[in-house]
Amino acid sequence: MKVLIPVLLALFVFIWFAEGVLLNPFAIWNAAPLVICPVLYARAVARSDRRQVWGALGFLLGSMAISMSFHIAWLLNLDEIRTGSSTSALVLLFIPIYACVAGGAGFAFGWLARHAGWGNGA
Repeated sequence: MKVLIPVLLALFVFIWFAEGVLLNPFAIWNAAPLVICPVLYARAVARSDRRQVWGALGFLLGSMAISMSFHIAWLLNLDEIRTGSSTSALVLLFIPIYACVAGGAGFAFGWLARHAGWGNGA
């Protein structure tokens, strides 16, 4: 857990920076997957369930794959994603939902991978 908190904070700072506004309420909304992940992780550690720990890490990887790729594209204005339309910022409302769906798939994959015996060491 000691390593997870700085990683989550760094990801939040990047999300906040990538959106480009100093006082931005969307940064908190876009950080929703970052709030869900430590809750899943803490619950798994409390139960001593390695499958759920892997699921929580899978959630983090899956959700951040969607969220970070979008925020990098937004920051760099790839294909005019930020400036191409007057309503382009509305995508910031939906990215956390997509990230949570991808995180759920990542949780399932991580849980199944651990259940199948991966990560036991050799």
